[in-house]
Amino acid sequence: MGKYIIAPAKLPTVERKKFSFSLRSHYGNSATIVLSPDGIYSLDVNGWEDDYVIENRAKRDPQYKTGIQKVSNELFLDYQARTEFVSLMSKRAFKPIGRTFLQKERDKIQIEEYQPNAFVVNKPQSDEVVAMLQTEGNSRYYKDENNSTEVRRFVTENKEKVYKERVANWNEILKLFNDIEKANKEKADFSFRQAYNAKRTVYDDIINGQPSVIENGFDDAINKLAVPYEISLDFDYNQQLQTIDIDVEIPDSIEPFVPTEKATILSSGKVSIKSKQQKEIRNEIVNSQLSLLYYIASYAFSLTPHIEHCRMSLWSKHKTYGYCWIDFSRNKFKSHAAPEDYLVTWKNVNNIGEFRGANVLNHIDKKLFKKLIQERSL
Repeated sequence: MGKYIIAPAKLPTVERKKFSFSLRSHYGNSATIVLSPDGIYSLDVNGWEDDYVIENRAKRDPQYKTGIQKVSNELFLDYQARTEFVSLMSKRAFKPIGRTFLQKERDKIQIEEYQPNAFVVNKPQSDEVVAMLQTEGNSRYYKDENNSTEVRRFVTENKEKVYKERVANWNEILKLFNDIEKANKEKADFSFRQAYNAKRTVYDDIINGQPSVIENGFDDAINKLAVPYEISLDFDYNQQLQTIDIDVEIPDSIEPFVPTEKATILSSGKVSIKSKQQKEIRNEIVNSQLSLLYYIASYAFSLTPHIEHCRMSLWSKHKTYGYCWIDFSRNKFKSHAAPEDYLVTWKNVNNIGEFRGANVLNHIDKKLFKKLIQERSL
């Protein structure tokens, strides 16, 4: 298959935090706690007293401590979200789609039924014919001295003939109406059946893992996957074996994409912003590499329940060398798992090592990497 280039998404931002409150003991005075993205606290005050007086009273107000804790926690979560966006992509993993769920949804589909039109022309009645003939007779014989006698004679002579003619005409109209209705129903039923079959086919294709489902899924990956750095994907799908092999190429160095600062909540309730140690950054690089594989595997498992094994290979850009290969199996796949569990739970190829107290995925020669993957795939 061709390569799919996934552009990096924006890193979650760290925003300035604010908490405003009115001083309970001094009506008309208010204060706002402001926490900058780099962890600097300030207190803006407003009121009818001197700013220094209001500030001191604000710091003694019960809401001050609440506000400090609130803005501190919010900033802490911003920094945590930035780190997790890069190093814990598994936290936003896609939910594997289930076969039973799809079958139930498919079986809920009902074929639409044609709603017939009502025939609104009433069948002629003999008394209606008599009334009509009487009206016509009165008009025809109104000058005759024996008007009533002539009218009765006219009605008697014509009522049976006219009634039969009107009923015959009504039957012709009814037949034409029924023919039209029949044609409309056949046309509508054919259309409804096609729509019904098409809807079921969509589910059947997903359930059975038709190649078009996988191709469409990866075509849409650029809109679905949120990654911190540019990656390229290519895959080899085997419907019969129910496997998909996905190669992922990442930048030669992803350290520039790892946030270098972290937030810590102090015992005072305030937040402290510090630079991460190199050991932390290296561990987060490995977590990012492994969780990226998990994240993309979860996407593949969300496309169809037919895939039982998703075998992920992590490569440097242009596949100069390899990093890691993991055979994710559906029956062990969870909605979220920690990166340190991946190399224990699933078959894999890696050259994980330690550098200055931190884990690191060492490079693996391209030919050796392919050879090891082939051996582990058996």
